Amino acid sequence: MLNKFIETYTDPYISDLKEFLLESDLAYFNDTNNLIVANLHKVKGMEFDNVYLLYEKSSWLTEEELRALYVGITRAKTNLSIHAKNKLFSSVKVDSLSNFDDDNEYDEPEVIEIDFDMRRVHLGYSEHVEENTNRLLPGYKLRLENNNMFYGDNIVGKLSKKAMETIEQRLEKNYEIIDIEVLNLVYWYSEDLKREVLVTLPKLKFKLKTI
Repeated sequence: MLNKFIETYTDPYISDLKEFLLESDLAYFNDTNNLIVANLHKVKGMEFDNVYLLYEKSSWLTEEELRALYVGITRAKTNLSIHAKNKLFSSVKVDSLSNFDDDNEYDEPEVIEIDFDMRRVHLGYSEHVEENTNRLLPGYKLRLENNNMFYGDNIVGKLSKKAMETIEQRLEKNYEIIDIEVLNLVYWYSEDLKREVLVTLPKLKFKLKTI
């Protein structure tokens, strides 16, 4: 497993190793009834019996996107299902391949949970609240005020602009935030401080408002 990690991450941080071990634990050791949701980068080097690939882009692929798509397709050992918004795969002719158009309309899910990664928190601010962050454990309930995350009366982190855009997109679709908790505590290496800083990564739960 460590060889896979070295192949995947050329300049790793401790947080990368923790993430890799968590996902590898699911991929390699758990029973086959589990569903693993991950981006293409995270599944590089892994294989699965069944792969469901969601490709949402409506335009054609760039060379970089084509390489990433190849990684996703080659993760499947037995069955591969591709859900795409364009006709990219309609001209592909191979044995045991079926193409069909799904014209059904699907309702928004009643409840959505979103795990926020380090791109969705204000990393630079984390150094100012480390004393508060050190008291946290995964699963602790938080409170969100504007972009500030609170545990009790203490700020334990700030959400980034990208995170707030994600939240706003959900609110515009008539969702409301019903829960926020600590998902993970990870270390981020600050080039300015020349040391690692403990960062709070949250999980937000949204519920569709009833009309």
